[in-house]
Amino acid sequence: MIRNLNLHPNIEVLGDESKPFKIIPSQTIYYNTYTYKIVFDASPYKENRSDLDAYFKLLDELYGVVKTDLESKCSFRSAKNNILEILCYLVSYEDYKLLLSKFPQFVKHVTGPINDEHHKLLRAREYHVEPRSSYWYNKYDAKVYAFMPYRATQNLRKDERIVLHTELLTALGDSIPEHALKIYNQFPTGSSSVEFYTKLDEFNQYYPFLKMMHNNWTFRITKCILYQK
Repeated sequence: MIRNLNLHPNIEVLGDESKPFKIIPSQTIYYNTYTYKIVFDASPYKENRSDLDAYFKLLDELYGVVKTDLESKCSFRSAKNNILEILCYLVSYEDYKLLLSKFPQFVKHVTGPINDEHHKLLRAREYHVEPRSSYWYNKYDAKVYAFMPYRATQNLRKDERIVLHTELLTALGDSIPEHALKIYNQFPTGSSSVEFYTKLDEFNQYYPFLKMMHNNWTFRITKCILYQK
């Protein structure tokens, strides 16, 4: 079940204030609520303190600026090289900009929607999103992972699963060239999957038919979002 999004009414894409920092385009709306994420390096606060003490010291300063814990969510983790990171998830773009302006020296990277298309895809949640510097094979803007869940195959014999697999490959054969198709067979364990690359507008033309005729399969569609690292 997909939960409803609980978003701030004024969402903006990452702008000029983000450019001095490493930008990682987001792949989801965090916890169905938070559009933005800032990862801070809290190591300078650690000194002789425990991780928790360092976390709460910087957290107090962050919340002292934002002045609310209702529109933000923070957690911490220990990363490589003894670096203590605070992950700050934010609803408000104003809070996001404010924290960047107040604590630029501690920012490791920022995450959020990089353009309007990216933002619309995140909100719609119709597709998974994968930020890339180029399309797959410099041509395809979508990746589809098709698999048969256990519940769809638990009562099928091995030969029946092979037939379903063959039928799907036959159906894809007219549309997907061989170089853009990856096949994973694990029939003894009851699982089988296919991954292929395609143009999303072309795929959507035959996807309803594909889903109807091969209803044992689940199709997970990922849309490429282009960005320059």
